[in-house]
Amino acid sequence: MDSMVLNGADLMAEEVEGVVQYLAKHFGPESAQARLDEALRQESSGPAAAQQPPFIPVAGVYQLMKAIIIPNAEVVWNVAMEAPQDDPEWTAVQNSALTLAESGNLLMIGSRAKDQGDWVKAAQALVDEATVALRAAEAKNEDALLEAGDRLLRTCSGCHRQYKKSPPR
Repeated sequence: MDSMVLNGADLMAEEVEGVVQYLAKHFGPESAQARLDEALRQESSGPAAAQQPPFIPVAGVYQLMKAIIIPNAEVVWNVAMEAPQDDPEWTAVQNSALTLAESGNLLMIGSRAKDQGDWVKAAQALVDEATVALRAAEAKNEDALLEAGDRLLRTCSGCHRQYKKSPPR
């Protein structure tokens, strides 16, 4: 809601709760998971399913974290220390946020999904928060990007507290 207000939403205090409930119902993690489940059902039952190549994961979760997720999250978080100064720097932040959002999808595929409960919710939260960061970077809105970075950090920290183990040797 803070991001919406920063981007011009004109809401009275008594309207906020109704908007939050609407967004949670129609665009929250449960709704997103339902849309993903339906898309997967349609994909696996339609004629195109026979034409889909098999998905063959190359990297494990730890490798995704080290090679893709952590470096791109740091780009978003580093905006707090030094804001992008020109279009190429804003584009770099946009690309990192986009990569983070798609990485959340990768964490939900196949054997990478540790479970279908909290893991999927955390991965979907990564998609959601990184998408907010992407939109803020596209708008070149430093304040909204900083807020999105904070929420992204909380999302990552919560998942790590629950699932992070020692790295493989």
